[in-house]
Amino acid sequence: MGILGTGIQDGLLLKPITYPWAYDLYNQAVANTWFPNEIQLGEDLADFKRMTDEEKHAVTYLMSYFNPNELLVNKALAFGV
Repeated sequence: MGILGTGIQDGLLLKPITYPWAYDLYNQAVANTWFPNEIQLGEDLADFKRMTDEEKHAVTYLMSYFNPNELLVNKALAFGV
């Protein structure tokens, strides 16, 4: 039997779980994902407001660097580069 079962209908069924290893990988991926509504940023905002202008500039600069580079890392992982 192929990984998608005997047909498209079997391939779309979530349960019974045919490949526990794949379900384990799925659960691991879900656990490694966070969403903005799950993170309390109130303390971070208060800390940012207490920073000097130089510190704010450094944090803003670093964040603007990491965001596009995260995309490059994801592309490299996706395409095996």
